[in-house]
Amino acid sequence: MSNMFLIILLSAILFSCAGEDKHSNRLEVSSIKNEAMQEKKIKVDTVRLSKDIDSVEVTCIFSGKHREFILNFSDMNFYGFFRRYEEKKIIINSLEKRNRFVNYINRFYIEKEKIIFSKKKTGYMTSNHYPVITVKLFKKGDVVLEQRNRIGSTTHKVEYNPKFIEFYEFLEELVSE
Repeated sequence: MSNMFLIILLSAILFSCAGEDKHSNRLEVSSIKNEAMQEKKIKVDTVRLSKDIDSVEVTCIFSGKHREFILNFSDMNFYGFFRRYEEKKIIINSLEKRNRFVNYINRFYIEKEKIIFSKKKTGYMTSNHYPVITVKLFKKGDVVLEQRNRIGSTTHKVEYNPKFIEFYEFLEELVSE
């Protein structure tokens, strides 16, 4: 009888341990699913404008290459158009491009990382057909910053932040698409 009691007791312990294993496996699977869902959410919207800026307008004038191009960005939209052809919006759906754009705007226009490292007078004049980027930041519909950057100078040798040059090249890429 004592052997029978011992067998029943061991069986009960084994079954209860096996049940805990199944339960912990369910928790692990549930945890993995939650992590996957969170990762998916992060991929959908990974980068936001800083300091409560809700929208951005960037006007690009690339002399000799393109006409004036305007990019508009908000949480809901990212599109561009050529001035005079405003009805033909170019919707930009790429999450990678959206995030790059927001990172550059945050870096140079909101957090104010230096765009120009140095500027030295050359003593002579060069061409004056340089690209211009004008950025407007909006908060609740009001312009809170309007900044114009010309890429080049007629009288100075300018050393730009390499990341700003990347931003400029990125804008050219968006305009060319």
